[in-house]
Amino acid sequence: MSDYNVIAGLKIKYLSADPSNPENGQVWYNSSTDSLRVSGVLGAGAWASGGTVNTPRRYVFGAGTQTASLLVNGYATGFSNATEEYNGSSWTSVTNAPFSVYNSAGGGIQTAAFLTGGDLGSSINQVTGEYDGSNWTTTNNNPNAKNGGGGCGTQTAGLYAGGQGSTGTQTYNGSWTSTGHSLNSQRTEVACAMTGTSTAALIVGSSPSSNVTEEYNGSSWTSQTGAPTAGYARSSSGIQTAALYYGGGSSGFGGTTAAEYNGSSWSNVSDLATPRGGGGSGKGAGTSSLAFMAAGQTPGPSNSNATEEWTVPSGTANISSS
Repeated sequence: MSDYNVIAGLKIKYLSADPSNPENGQVWYNSSTDSLRVSGVLGAGAWASGGTVNTPRRYVFGAGTQTASLLVNGYATGFSNATEEYNGSSWTSVTNAPFSVYNSAGGGIQTAAFLTGGDLGSSINQVTGEYDGSNWTTTNNNPNAKNGGGGCGTQTAGLYAGGQGSTGTQTYNGSWTSTGHSLNSQRTEVACAMTGTSTAALIVGSSPSSNVTEEYNGSSWTSQTGAPTAGYARSSSGIQTAALYYGGGSSGFGGTTAAEYNGSSWSNVSDLATPRGGGGSGKGAGTSSLAFMAAGQTPGPSNSNATEEWTVPSGTANISSS
């Protein structure tokens, strides 16, 4: 059997206590407990039920992290401007958004989010809204906003692409700029299917059902390995090299499939408990190991009030010979 220092190129540290902030994959010997220890992923990820959304709706905007989430807009009994915040256990209704729309897109965190686009019924919304954790402000219109475009990034460095079969890409920093950088494939119904940053983004799927995957580096879109299943109305979380995609499907609302992307290839992970699409997710503010999906459309079709939380267990553990 090979020694650890031969395999990893490092010697095991001999410590009297666990390090306060170990790196992922770090191994050490704890002399106080007489044990060999490791830090990192401790098991497979799984979905668990979270708090109930106050206003069930579909094609909703989501932002933030698993314990500090934002849910806005969507279609309930009509076009909705409802805004809710999540603290990791319950949703609370807060100040309504400045427009009632579904399929809006954007990014950010619970206390600094932006969104634009979506369907107003009689027209396409071009207004941009910013949320500071308490109040909404409308800023510069996005003249290229569409219904069902994708969004990600931050309130000061945002990205918006596709929608209604468009290939256009715009950046946002308080005002909108068309980049001239075109998606390789037209995109429809991808409002929550883009994740990452404004210079390292990932987008998956489209309607009609597609598994086409593209990466953006700030200057161009590049086609990558296709997702394991085709679909649209997907939700997403994470960064370009460590992303999680889930829900949606060939019909837009019948899917439970979840898959991880490592920057070059895909692998299937545990399915969602509730089949649905068009649910809110954190996109670039979330991670591939701590994600959420809230509300959305289930088969029927009907609007969902469910929240599911994805967690990959991590921490420190003993290494045994068994």
